[in-house]
Amino acid sequence: MRSKKEDSDIQMLGVLYEDMQDNIKKVLEIVKAQQSAMSMIPKMSEDIEELKSDTKAVKAAVTATNQDVIGLKQRVSILESV
Repeated sequence: MRSKKEDSDIQMLGVLYEDMQDNIKKVLEIVKAQQSAMSMIPKMSEDIEELKSDTKAVKAAVTATNQDVIGLKQRVSILESV
């Protein structure tokens, strides 16, 4: 026959065991969520590279447009001075 202390210890171990199981489940959920997020990184990298390329194209277009505007301003200025 077990003593009250032994019964209490066994009960405490049961509580600790259940708590550990809950914590392990939480960790597993977090790991699964991280795996899902990590699987998105390659697509995000592709998107970033595409954005970089698009940004370069926009910069080139803006630069060309600015040059056109400068040329037009010069032409208007010449015409206004005549």
